[in-house]
Amino acid sequence: MQLRLAWAKASRDPRISEGQQSPLEKRLLSLGGVHTTAARHLVTQKCQAESKALCREQAHSLDYWLAKAESYYHKKIVEMIKKDTGGEMKMKVGEETLPIPEGQKLHYLVPEREKRQIERHILRTGQAREFKSKTWRQTQRLSETILPRISPETQSIPLAQRRRQVKERELHQIKDHQERMIRGRELLEQRLKDRILRMSQSQIPPPERRSQVKKERKEFERVVAYPLYQPSSTSRIKVDILMEKSLHEKEVNVIIKPYRRKFLAVPPFLRTQIGKIKNP
Repeated sequence: MQLRLAWAKASRDPRISEGQQSPLEKRLLSLGGVHTTAARHLVTQKCQAESKALCREQAHSLDYWLAKAESYYHKKIVEMIKKDTGGEMKMKVGEETLPIPEGQKLHYLVPEREKRQIERHILRTGQAREFKSKTWRQTQRLSETILPRISPETQSIPLAQRRRQVKERELHQIKDHQERMIRGRELLEQRLKDRILRMSQSQIPPPERRSQVKKERKEFERVVAYPLYQPSSTSRIKVDILMEKSLHEKEVNVIIKPYRRKFLAVPPFLRTQIGKIKNP
C-alpha cells in the first residue's frame, strides 16, 4: 500500500497530496502545529466528519451489508461446530496482521519530531516515578531504623522570674546602646574639630612666613643704561630700564656703564662697507 501511494507524496495536487503539501497539514501549520488546542479541535472535527461520511456511505453500500451478513453467518456456523465438537476445536477469528518489511516506516498522523518528544516525555516520567518510589522506600526504611531522640529535662523557670530576666536584659542592651551613641558622637565632634583646625592652619600662614612674604616682594626703579653696541659717528644711545632695588640698605644701585671703545671697535673690512652705504 505504501509503495502504491508513494507517488502521492511528491504530487502537488491538493486533492491527493500527502504530508506538508496536503491542505490539512498546511492548515495545521498555520494554526501553530499539532500541539496547539486549535489544531486538536480541527483534527477532532475532521475525524468526526470522516466517521459520519463513512457511516452514510456504508448505509447506502450493498457490498457492505453483504459482507456483514456473511460475517454473521460465518460466526453462527463456527459456534454450531464448537457445540458439536465439545469445545476441542479452537479457531482464530480475526484478521491477521501483515508483517512489516524491514527498511520501511509506518506513517502516523503525528510528526516524527513530536513523536520523539512524546517518547522522551514518557521515559522521563517513568524515571521520575522510579526515583520517587526509591526515595520513599529509603525514607521509610530510615525512619524505621532511626531511634527516637532523647531530649534532656529542662528546669522550669517561673513566669515572674523569666519576665524579670527579660526586662533586665533589655535595660542592659539599652544602656550599652546609649554609651555607644555617646562615644560615637564625641569621636565625630573631635574629627570635625581636627579637620577645621587643619583647614585654618593651611589657609593662614604663620608669622615667620608672613615676614618672608613681605621680604620677597620686589621693588623696581627706573635707570638710564647704555647699550653695548653703539654707532661710531653719532652720539651715544640712552635707554631707560627698570632695575630691581637691592634688599640690603648698604648696597648701592650700580648703573651699567658702557664698556671701553676697544671692545666696540668695528673691523676694517666692515668700515669700508658702512662708508659705502652712508655715501653712495
